[in-house]
Amino acid sequence: MSDVRSMTGFGEGRTEKPGEFEVRVVMRSINHRHSEIQLRLPQEMSVHEAAIRRRIGRKPRRGKLDVSIRLNRETAAAELPTVNREQAERLIAASRELSGELDLPGELDLGTLLRLPGVILQEAGAREFDDAELPLVFRALDLAIESLETSKRTEGQALAGDLLARIETLECALGRLREMAGDVAQLLLERLRQRLAELDATVELDQERLQQEVIFHADRGDITEELVRLESHFTAFRQALEDGSPAGRRLEFLLQEIHREVNTTGSKVRTPELSALVIDMKSDLEKVREQVLNIE
Repeated sequence: MSDVRSMTGFGEGRTEKPGEFEVRVVMRSINHRHSEIQLRLPQEMSVHEAAIRRRIGRKPRRGKLDVSIRLNRETAAAELPTVNREQAERLIAASRELSGELDLPGELDLGTLLRLPGVILQEAGAREFDDAELPLVFRALDLAIESLETSKRTEGQALAGDLLARIETLECALGRLREMAGDVAQLLLERLRQRLAELDATVELDQERLQQEVIFHADRGDITEELVRLESHFTAFRQALEDGSPAGRRLEFLLQEIHREVNTTGSKVRTPELSALVIDMKSDLEKVREQVLNIE
């Protein structure tokens, strides 16, 4: 089957430098009319944001892509937090002095002390991001992209199968329209005769004039051109699915053209049977539209 991709999907990629750090990339894609990338990454990697965005956006995409990058470093003994003891002692002394002056009970607990400004000079594991580590980030990105594309293709195949089934239903309706349209002139003739007969059964009908009226109304209701264009649009729709993504915009355009021809057909037909068939086609087209909006 063709390579049709959905705009929705999930992907994940991981790489590591044993004993030092792990990179985890998570990607989520959702429907969106245009291409948009929302990127969340560690502060220490912010200087590489442009390069990361270029890596993500190497291929044109349609949809909103949420990318989250996490960098988990292993904490060694040498990377324990650095405590400013002098600052801590000054804060404790100031706290006790203030307690005595205001005659208020209470002691400064360790948890509160460690959160005060200047007490912790370096958080555990914190250090500058080494540019030499960027290829590992790119590798995790590539794995996440590959995982995301697999997810989108799986869902895309299901969408394509559903769309083809719905187009087959519409093509069957088109065949019935073509059969029924050929009987329109005869139906109009019979109904016109019936209505005239109901008005006055004694009236002798001018068969030539009656035939002219039937031809006039049948010509106004002729939907041959619309049926030919619908058949052409259905063929193009199938071909767009066969060509694969990116196909969403082309499918949307074709769907607009199909809907226009069905509306024109509905405005021309004058029989309840044809009108009911057109209404069913419009209902099926709405279901097709909902699915096409999911295709990249």
